[in-house]
Amino acid sequence: MMFVNVHLQLAVDAARAAASQGVDVPYFILTGELRIDPTTAAANAQREFDSTVANAGINQYSPTLSSVYISGETTMHCGSNAVMIWMLPGISSVTLTANSAAEARETQSSP
Repeated sequence: MMFVNVHLQLAVDAARAAASQGVDVPYFILTGELRIDPTTAAANAQREFDSTVANAGINQYSPTLSSVYISGETTMHCGSNAVMIWMLPGISSVTLTANSAAEARETQSSP
């Protein structure tokens, strides 16, 4: 179960990193202020989550990206859960959760 939990956390971390790259570039060019475009962030997060959990080789495992949201203008939050069904009869399924958050920041390169 530890392997599955680590894999789920890796997938949600990748989703959050991809989501934080969804910068609203036209707004930044116009105002010089950084903000995340929610539509781009959600699409990036889902794409990265799906590619990270695809072909994991884990049986009876159903991961989902359950939440992607922005707090403030630049802090991304992603959440996920996975239901893991045991192959042994009589043992109930387990739901695992993983969350990740990070703030996008602008950096200026030196000339």
